[in-house]
Amino acid sequence: MSTSERTTDRYVCPCGKGTWSHHCDYPDHAYARPSYSFALDCPECSRTWVVLSGTGFPPTLVREADRAEYQAMIERSRAATKTLQEYVTMHCASGWIEKAATFKTRKELHTWLRSNKFTTLNLPDFYKQGSDRGYDKVILAMLPWMDRDKLATHTGHRPPDALYDALDAAKEAETAAGKAMHANAITCGTVKVAEA
Repeated sequence: MSTSERTTDRYVCPCGKGTWSHHCDYPDHAYARPSYSFALDCPECSRTWVVLSGTGFPPTLVREADRAEYQAMIERSRAATKTLQEYVTMHCASGWIEKAATFKTRKELHTWLRSNKFTTLNLPDFYKQGSDRGYDKVILAMLPWMDRDKLATHTGHRPPDALYDALDAAKEAETAAGKAMHANAITCGTVKVAEA
C-alpha cells in the first residue's frame, strides 16, 4: 500500500500581515518524485495577487489584473494565428498540392521541402507521417507557417497583409502585457514563520 508524506512550510507574505504556504508531497513508492504547490494564505494579498509559478522556489506573485490582461493577449494572438491559418489553408491549399504533385518521387518532394526550409522532418519520418496521415495532410500542415512571399511564390496566392498585420499587432500586445506583468511581479520572500 502506498502512502505519501506532506510537509508544509509557511512564510511571511508580501504585505507582511499574513503568510504563504509551500506544500511538498512525497509519495512513498519507487521512482517517486515530490510534487510542490504554493498557496497564498493571506486574505489581503489573495485579493490582488496570484501565484504565477508553482514549480520554482520561491514563487513569483503577479497581480491578478496583469495576469488576466496577459491571458487575454495570448488568446488574441491565438485567434489571429487561427484566422491566418484558416485563410491560408482555404486559399492556398490547391496551389500547394499542385506544386507538390510536380515531383516525380516523394523523396524529391522531401528534398525540395527541406532545401526550402518548409520541414525539419527527416526522410524516414516524412515517409512515416505520409503513410500514417496521408501526404496531402502532411504538406498542407506546412502551409500556415510559411511567410507571405513564399506562399505567393509556391502557391500562386498571397494572403492579405492585413492578416499578417493583425497577427503582428497581437504578438506585440502579448509581449507588452507579459513584460508589464513581470515588471509588477513580486518574488516571495523566504522569511520562514516559526511553527507554534
